[in-house]
Amino acid sequence: MIVTRRARRYYGSTADDLFTPGGNYPPGVKDHMYMDPRFLQLLIEDKMTWHVKKGATIEPSRTTFLWSTLLPPDRQPDFIFSSTLYACELNEAPEYKWQNPPGI
Repeated sequence: MIVTRRARRYYGSTADDLFTPGGNYPPGVKDHMYMDPRFLQLLIEDKMTWHVKKGATIEPSRTTFLWSTLLPPDRQPDFIFSSTLYACELNEAPEYKWQNPPGI
């Protein structure tokens, strides 16, 4: 008889993250930064958001994912969105996808 189910992996998605001077970033972050040409802000690529943590109790449920973006003033949203769900079997999931690509 199964009493509880536990996640065997981390499950998450990526988004680019706003760079904050003086922030606590992992080594190699400068290789993954770029200037957003629309808003002239420095961004860091592939920040992970782990929606399900490894070892977490899993129960049947619906999950809502919130997504937001900044659009230039002259552009209307088209409401088309796609994302990739990533899985990670490591004991400790990385903060950024590029920190351990084979583990994700």
